[in-house]
Amino acid sequence: VRGRMSKTFDLQASLPRLPVPEAQATLTKYLRTIEPYCSPSEYQKHKELVQDFAKTVMPTLQAGLLERDQKETYSWLERWWNDYAYFQYRDSVLINVTYGMTYEDFPTPISQLQRASQLSSILLSLKQELELETFPQDKSKVGLCMAAYKAFFHSCRIAHPVCDYTEFYSPEVTNHVVVLVKNQFYSFPSLQADGSPLSPQQILEYLQQISGDVQVSPQYPPVGILSCHHRDTWAKSREHLLLDPNNKENLEHIQKAAFVLVLDGGEAPQNETEFAKRSWCGISDIANRFYDIPVQLIIYKDGRAGIAGEHSRMDGQPVVVVSDLLLERERKGQWVQKTSEILSAPEKLHWKITEQTQKNIDEALAYAKKEIEKAHLSVLRLPGYGKNLWKGFKISPDAIIQSVLQLSYYDLHKKIAPTYESVSTRTFARGRTETGRSVTNEMVKFVHAMNSNASHAEKLALFRETAKAHVTNAGESAKGLGVDRHFLGWRLIAAEKGISHPLFTDPVFVKSCTWNLSTSTLAPKMITSISFGPVVADGYGVCYTFRSHDITFCTSSAHPTTDATKLNERILQNLNKMKDMLANQQQAKL
Repeated sequence: VRGRMSKTFDLQASLPRLPVPEAQATLTKYLRTIEPYCSPSEYQKHKELVQDFAKTVMPTLQAGLLERDQKETYSWLERWWNDYAYFQYRDSVLINVTYGMTYEDFPTPISQLQRASQLSSILLSLKQELELETFPQDKSKVGLCMAAYKAFFHSCRIAHPVCDYTEFYSPEVTNHVVVLVKNQFYSFPSLQADGSPLSPQQILEYLQQISGDVQVSPQYPPVGILSCHHRDTWAKSREHLLLDPNNKENLEHIQKAAFVLVLDGGEAPQNETEFAKRSWCGISDIANRFYDIPVQLIIYKDGRAGIAGEHSRMDGQPVVVVSDLLLERERKGQWVQKTSEILSAPEKLHWKITEQTQKNIDEALAYAKKEIEKAHLSVLRLPGYGKNLWKGFKISPDAIIQSVLQLSYYDLHKKIAPTYESVSTRTFARGRTETGRSVTNEMVKFVHAMNSNASHAEKLALFRETAKAHVTNAGESAKGLGVDRHFLGWRLIAAEKGISHPLFTDPVFVKSCTWNLSTSTLAPKMITSISFGPVVADGYGVCYTFRSHDITFCTSSAHPTTDATKLNERILQNLNKMKDMLANQQQAKL
């Protein structure tokens, strides 16, 4: 449900703080979540370790966490989460942090530059609405935190040794769009003289000039590819670039952009999987990107569009909201009309490329190509399998899909997968996500029953228990009462105080948060797919997008022992099994 109040950020001051969960409740919940991975003897041994933790170090750690909560402006977790989950992560953001989204096609044939112009103009209007605080608030049954929207435009992740950070820039002092085409950087102003966003026609004129200039002007090596390298390597390469004043000015200009518009130079994507993967990680046009910007709007040769998003400051929900508004307004032709204003010429960014920088670019390109070759993506779109179907069975659609994922993983690997499901905590100030540990004892029993001679009635009864447990767990996570963020807080307090305990390195503890299935779900209106990578080497990343009339699974893998295509095949098989089981139940009632 979307509502409108006087200003976009009016509710921020009244949102509750993310709670520090009660310590014993978290331990009880934790023990329940590790049972699926333990033999009875392993469980008993680990339970004794947890009891020792509770008696010895937990009181000190919980007190430290409560003290931190009193000192932090918005949330005990926010700054920790940014650093621990994202900025201290040193591998490339290309596969591991970036996500890709693909947009619905425009209803009629359209050129690359025309689509780029339309979408860019509307996106600039949405940006202005956020700045004027007329952008509609996100609302569920209660208000949701809107802070993430402030990172959508005019911000950039900065590569830095050990720990990255974000720079935020004021639109009052910087207002331009950066364009990437044929690995070259261009820029044009985003506002007219009266402060209104450029019209599609004005942007089209800029893009036509840029497209002509790039054919005849000097071609620089692809500086953007440096952002795809290991973060410490990129930080070092960046420092070398900054030694030249002009290069420094260029980097700052890119960082300050409202967003980056990418005119993809490859041939039009041939199928949905290629479309999704290119939006996620570039493939043939990988060097024509800059992956530290939160939003890269990508337009392909055939007028199709998508985005690549940098995850550190924004989760998927705000990006889906902006994208749906963007596409809805495009369909309705709701954009700024052309004025008679004379436009300035677009600016091309000229670089000084030293021998060292060229070496860094070559190494980054080789690194990126190797990462892309490892990444395997499979897209499974199923018309007729959307929310309308599953709601008819009066069971949580998400519980059905999580059960299907576990069944499918078990089919391939003959074991239960520790599973991360992203659960939003935006009902709290600066809330982002909690882990929904979707593997429960109930789910394990159901998976085993589905692979046995159990009767239809037994399987159905076990599934109903699974769905009930899933809804309860997800609800607790949404209230900030999950397991993983609380344990993260304890571990970081322990590190600060020099406290250790064997619980944190115990194999059972480690296994329970080694996410062989990393999953997320969103419900867009006009986004056709959302892709991201696995979070462990031998795992899968699975994003399933529910719409009323269809569901799409974007499944990724990057290891010889995992296969995204085979997992999607099993997902389809198990979806049909679930559909038949639930449909038979309805028929029996009739």
